[in-house]
Amino acid sequence: MRMCRIACAAIARRCERFSNSRRSLPAGVEYIIPYTIHGADQPAPVLFGQQFMKNDHFQLRGLHAWVGKNNLSGTFAMWNPDVSCQFAPAS
Repeated sequence: MRMCRIACAAIARRCERFSNSRRSLPAGVEYIIPYTIHGADQPAPVLFGQQFMKNDHFQLRGLHAWVGKNNLSGTFAMWNPDVSCQFAPAS
């Protein structure tokens, strides 16, 4: 499946940092497809039965999956109420 290979080639990890540790655990992954590969005017690609969402600000389509931390809102929900950025380093 061509679209799956494109999406899987562009994965970015999200991490959660804990107060008692300097280690971070991956909370989820972002599958991204830049508009240069799959235009904004084309139908949304689908992976795992889920449509990618448009992000015009970053000129891409993305699909988030919670793989390292359970999310009661669903595996493909954008936010997880149990994940905090409280201990993330300032950028």
